[in-house]
Amino acid sequence: MLAILLAMPSFADWTRTIVRGGKGELDDRPKAETLDYFTRYPSLHDSSGDFCYLCTESQRFEAAKKQNVKVDKKFLGRIRGRAIYSLLYYFDDDPDPSWETLLVQKQGDMHGEVLQIHPTYPSSITGALKHPELIKVRNEQLIHSVSDCYRRYCREFYFRIGTDGPVSLLAPP
Repeated sequence: MLAILLAMPSFADWTRTIVRGGKGELDDRPKAETLDYFTRYPSLHDSSGDFCYLCTESQRFEAAKKQNVKVDKKFLGRIRGRAIYSLLYYFDDDPDPSWETLLVQKQGDMHGEVLQIHPTYPSSITGALKHPELIKVRNEQLIHSVSDCYRRYCREFYFRIGTDGPVSLLAPP
């Protein structure tokens, strides 16, 4: 089945998959942003809906500036000339990451977010979040993410980088 999916063409509109813990999953198409956008005030692009609920935009910005967030940014490599980054976010001195983001370079310093995971259970219980890895399947290099694991269940994602950008190969379970 993976071979069939590898043969599918890529599309110009990049889709982001959002895993919102116990709130379900959704796909959208956010605009590209700089790396600084994803690391300076990360809470401003939190798609879980938990950050500063019912705040105005100015209240959200002020709250984001006050948050203590550590970002573990890892360069995974390049596929078809595009830089791939994984970011794990640690909030308020928590030793375990609370949220994961996968970025693919569009052009220059502009990056598209293709995956955002807020785990169902705290990472302290499951060790749920870790950096994805680049894997080789036949002659194709893919991004492979295994996250939000609990007992025998994990969410697994594969992304192919085509000439037009990333394409999710397997839909979330």
